[in-house]
Amino acid sequence: MAENLSLKMEDNEDNAAKKTIIVSRHKGAIKWLESKGIKGWIVEHIDNNIIEAIKEGYKVYGILPVPIIKQIMDKGAEVYLINLPAVALGQRGKELTVEEMDQAGAKIIKIDKLELQEVKL
Repeated sequence: MAENLSLKMEDNEDNAAKKTIIVSRHKGAIKWLESKGIKGWIVEHIDNNIIEAIKEGYKVYGILPVPIIKQIMDKGAEVYLINLPAVALGQRGKELTVEEMDQAGAKIIKIDKLELQEVKL
């Protein structure tokens, strides 16, 4: 819930971390982000309460559905995806270590623009 997000932050966290949300249930992905200096509120899934709490200037990291990405960007927040371009088929859906993510070419991709158009059928 959005009102509980602040409870997950340490009092000594810097301002950037307070405006960063990491959406992942994968401990390895969270550790990988932390190894790159990215810290913030950690939530396993994003819901409407969390989306409502997001404000301009926030950064959201994770793997998110396109319509949710659009909602977040429309609020003035930035969205970053974790991409694993060389992940082996047998590794998909499994918990990966920081080292395995690096071996799979893990990188962060920022979404700058997103336009959605409904297709009339």
